[in-house]
Amino acid sequence: MGLWVFLQFSSTIKNNMLAVIDTLSRKMKKEWDAQMEKHLTSTIGVLSLSAKHDNLSMWSHYASNHSGLVIAVDETAAIFHESLSDKDELRHLRQVVYSKHKPSLTLQTASGVEFLLRKSVEWEHEDEWRIIKTLDSANAVGLAISPTGGLVDSDVRLFTLPASAIQGVVLGARMAAIYRERLQNSLTG
Repeated sequence: MGLWVFLQFSSTIKNNMLAVIDTLSRKMKKEWDAQMEKHLTSTIGVLSLSAKHDNLSMWSHYASNHSGLVIAVDETAAIFHESLSDKDELRHLRQVVYSKHKPSLTLQTASGVEFLLRKSVEWEHEDEWRIIKTLDSANAVGLAISPTGGLVDSDVRLFTLPASAIQGVVLGARMAAIYRERLQNSLTG
């Protein structure tokens, strides 16, 4: 069975060991968080929607300072309600929860989706809803618009939005005439 050595630690040795354990714990948590973020961003996609189409701040931040557009969708459309079961955290619309206090969620006490559905009250003006899907369920990998307005290859994942789910389109006040004309032609023709 072997022999065992019993040691009594002085308070200095004990404190040093606790400091080492604390440092290792913080480093491991930081690495864990980084790995989880990398995993989530490479496997999960989030579509963010707003209940408000006329919020000037939203137009400034998310529609290229009023040069983009807003698509009105029917939130009752089947595409927004594709849960596989009552416990399914993905594939259906969920309202974002705004809180004054940062939640003390851990991976042991909360689902991964809960991390994606909470924001500070500073963002409450967005009145945001989200649908979370796995990126491998995307219909295509698409192109993105560069800061200069051109199209560039991208790893953006595209999901089909049935025409029946679209209720309207609002063009930004500063949309370039060429884009406005193209959109109007495609929407009417």
